[in-house]
Amino acid sequence: MRILHYYLGPHRQGGLNRYATDLASAQHKRGHDVFVLYPVGNFFPQKKAFISHGKKDRGIITFKLHGGLPITLLEGVLDPKMILESQKKLPLHEIQRFCDDIQIDLLHIHTWMGFPEELLQEIKRRNIKVIFTTHDYYGLCPKVNFIDYKGLLCQNPCDESCSLCNASAPSEKFLRIRNISFLMKIKNILKPLLKLHKKINNHAVAENPVVDEKNYQELFTYYRNLFLACDKIHYNSSVTESVFLKYIPELKGTVIPITHNGISDRRKIRTCKSTQVRIAMFGGEAPHKGLPMLLNVLNRINSCGLKNWTLDIWGTELKQKKGNITWNGYYSSDSEYDILERVDLLIVPSLWFETFGFIVSEALSAGVPVLCSATVGAQILLSKNMIFQDERELEQKLSEILKNPDILLEESQIINSQKEILTISDHVNAMEVFYNEIMGTL
Repeated sequence: MRILHYYLGPHRQGGLNRYATDLASAQHKRGHDVFVLYPVGNFFPQKKAFISHGKKDRGIITFKLHGGLPITLLEGVLDPKMILESQKKLPLHEIQRFCDDIQIDLLHIHTWMGFPEELLQEIKRRNIKVIFTTHDYYGLCPKVNFIDYKGLLCQNPCDESCSLCNASAPSEKFLRIRNISFLMKIKNILKPLLKLHKKINNHAVAENPVVDEKNYQELFTYYRNLFLACDKIHYNSSVTESVFLKYIPELKGTVIPITHNGISDRRKIRTCKSTQVRIAMFGGEAPHKGLPMLLNVLNRINSCGLKNWTLDIWGTELKQKKGNITWNGYYSSDSEYDILERVDLLIVPSLWFETFGFIVSEALSAGVPVLCSATVGAQILLSKNMIFQDERELEQKLSEILKNPDILLEESQIINSQKEILTISDHVNAMEVFYNEIMGTL
């Protein structure tokens, strides 16, 4: 089969890009002809978008999309017009040349950020099958995760609320500059400036929540049509399936959990070797990640006399130790399993509808018990007694564990007795069945 993957590129971090890169590589090893297309920035703005032939990477032929729609990431869309009325269109002859060159059987889209609608139209005209994997909610929510400017879960996306949420988004010009390849290499230097800009703008909106209302409903309709143009949706979790069907009930899809090449079966029976239960959380300090809630819960538990715990927080800018809580700063993906060796319980307290959450799979593959929010997609891998619905239930379940740490031993035994850990090879098998169903070859 000849497959084209569209995503944000191997040069970017994040679960979406890791998954797409590893899936493409595994498919190539299976004998498929695999191509990759991803958007890049240019120092000098282009009048028209174009596609350039990139290098061959581990047998996969890459193409770069220049000068297309802006890549917004989590920053939001300041004005829908920068997408709806964009002049950065791919010329028809450019699209036809590209399609003639690769002669694909299937297009696999991993995000709509920067994706050119005109390419999809030509793909559909040629009767090429199209699937979309739900790594994010871009297209349903301009800020991707349904978290509003107050840091709360959005309950009513509409022109008014979206205008408020996106009022602090950067301009199109800024987004295009940020996507320039060589500037991305120093993004850690630019990140504090963007964070400060966003904080100031969010504060201004909160102080005076009166902004020009823009037509975000039209933007939703634009992306709704793109979703519906797909032959089938690959939901990476039942959480994403429920969110997408809430807004677009007509979508047809299948839930298939995802993985990546770094996950391997390293399970062993875990026991608490000290009097302290070593808890860990991986993620940022943003409220929707659930850290403030977890700290509140631990504070109340501590006040009740349950002091037999330590908490290690990974993935934040802060590095400090306060009582039995340690902020360890950022970490590399290569060090995750080393960190998990020193963990008795992983807690994933996200408040937003996290599409999957690889850290859950990684912990399970090391035999580490996971206590996880029901809003996290990867909870599909856990037993019901390790899933909590809200802050009250988190406190209840965590208190039970601290009173009886043998619960963690029992949970580790359950993890080790379950079927094999999902590897990228297993996942490719499942995706081949999914592809063949769409192609009508089964």
